[in-house]
Amino acid sequence: MNEKEQKHLARAAEKAAAIHAKADAWQSRVNAQFGYLQTKYGFSITHVDASNVWVTRLIYQAANTAIYVDCNFEYRRAEVFLVCLAPPHQFLLDELLAVRALHLHAEQRAAAGLEDEQIEASLKLLARAMDEYATDVLQGDFSIFATLEERIARRGQHHRKREQESQSVPKGLVSWFTTTTRSTDNFCMDYLNEEYGDLCSQLAMTLCWQQPSLLSRRKYDIWACAIIHALCMVNNLFDASHPSHISENQIEGYFGINSRAILKKSKQIRDCLQMSPLDPKWKCVATDNSIL
Repeated sequence: MNEKEQKHLARAAEKAAAIHAKADAWQSRVNAQFGYLQTKYGFSITHVDASNVWVTRLIYQAANTAIYVDCNFEYRRAEVFLVCLAPPHQFLLDELLAVRALHLHAEQRAAAGLEDEQIEASLKLLARAMDEYATDVLQGDFSIFATLEERIARRGQHHRKREQESQSVPKGLVSWFTTTTRSTDNFCMDYLNEEYGDLCSQLAMTLCWQQPSLLSRRKYDIWACAIIHALCMVNNLFDASHPSHISENQIEGYFGINSRAILKKSKQIRDCLQMSPLDPKWKCVATDNSIL
């Protein structure tokens, strides 16, 4: 074996050792929070993989159920997948929590990130939430998956609808429109109803054509917040007696954006478009808060 080959083998061994150490560290960290899957629900750790540059994954398995606990480097977060092995089907735990524990959304957002304390907080939150809200899945009952499938299908329909609508906005604002309305649709899906989602899209489109323009091409979420807030003001949704009542804190927590910034942008929109309380153009006819 020549020197070049020896160096190549040494580098390969070094890389393999680093991957193995990374996998061991992730297993130790995850199992500190998710160990109850073994003691309470009869799961076993079947695999840990740190070879992928985008995701490090630990897999727990029991009968027809698997749980994937990932460190996702692309999206900079820890995440959990609930998996039915046969027939194969999987969903992010986030989807189930959006149906059963929406109040945890702000906590999930706050815990996002790859700093040690963020990963630790996220793993604790996800482990606790899964034990509390996904017991049926952990015991092999996947009936909730039909609801989650329907929810994702509806969201896809709304996003495709916005893609079509984006053909009617100035070319330079297509990305702004589709990204902003994706966020408003997601919020309305969780907290309001389809009509509010359409009103948000209508308002976003109106802003695209407004001259002089208020819009910046960045900070999409703050515009999504401001659009939602402006429509909530017009429709009096911050009144606790309203059937579709939501709070400003829910908007702030959902997007993780400071309320002062939201209020400022919302006022800019309302002043620019001369939106008034119960303005017929921006009033939602529906009074219930049925999910999108």
